[in-house]
Amino acid sequence: MKNRLYIQINFILLLVIAFSSCEKDVGPIRIRPLVPYDSTIYRISFSNYIQPIFNENCIGCHNATHPFLNLHASVSFDELLYTGDKAPYIDSIEPENSLLIQRLRGVEWPIMPPNPPHVSEANIDSIKLWMMQGCYYN
Repeated sequence: MKNRLYIQINFILLLVIAFSSCEKDVGPIRIRPLVPYDSTIYRISFSNYIQPIFNENCIGCHNATHPFLNLHASVSFDELLYTGDKAPYIDSIEPENSLLIQRLRGVEWPIMPPNPPHVSEANIDSIKLWMMQGCYYN
């Protein structure tokens, strides 16, 4: 009887601790697990399609001297997912909710890049598709 009471008290304490420690999530990195390689599936290449979008539109400002996000080819993938000031900038489950897409569309202020020409819808769609495919670094 004493042992059962001890287990119930521990369970209640565990629940109290678990629910009292919750705070607003800032958005964990949400990337789908990698699936086995399948040569019949075309995947958007980060280095061949996504990085060139950053090179053309972003790295004039977002380079090694930028205080928040460096989109230079050698570090951009890690910056977007892990090390950038507001990382992760990517949401592979709901790409429209990602900070990257929201900034490119101007939903999240300021729109990026701040001066026209802005990133084209076709390029934004490519970035979204890359996210939905699992954010492969290839």
